[in-house]
Amino acid sequence: MPPFFGIRDDQIRSISRSLEMELNNGCPSGRIFGEQLGSAFASYLAVHYSRAAPMLLPSRRGLPMARLARILEHIDQHLGDDCLTVDGLASLIGLSGPRLGNLFKESMGQPPHTYINIKRMERAKKLLLESNLSIAEIAFEVGFSNQSSFTDRFRRIVGMPPGRFRDEGR
Repeated sequence: MPPFFGIRDDQIRSISRSLEMELNNGCPSGRIFGEQLGSAFASYLAVHYSRAAPMLLPSRRGLPMARLARILEHIDQHLGDDCLTVDGLASLIGLSGPRLGNLFKESMGQPPHTYINIKRMERAKKLLLESNLSIAEIAFEVGFSNQSSFTDRFRRIVGMPPGRFRDEGR
């Protein structure tokens, strides 16, 4: 596919304008709204201007935006809870665990537990780089009951142990 230069795309302009207005007004709709605009922008670009296989992009079906936003906000606020479960999330919006799992995957392109693990690792990376907490304390902060489980999961997702990540990032 050749590079695209000088393209006038009304959809890109519209999403960009919405994001710009949100940022200029101090993000009155909240972080999740901005993230969703960013996801819409990225999805649109991927579908219309890349070679990415459409089946790898998140589906437009799935959870209604209000329910998805509620679930995402709850996950973000409770990442440190080791009892953050699909069934618990499902009960927030009146669905069964399996039904939420299917709809969440349609909406986000990955199952809830994968999303939660990635979010936990993002928060852990931030804590590793920006705090003086021990790795055991960080493990607890992001919802692990022990440092060993955290280190194994961190290594699997990030590609290196947390101590090395901290050393290389500072």
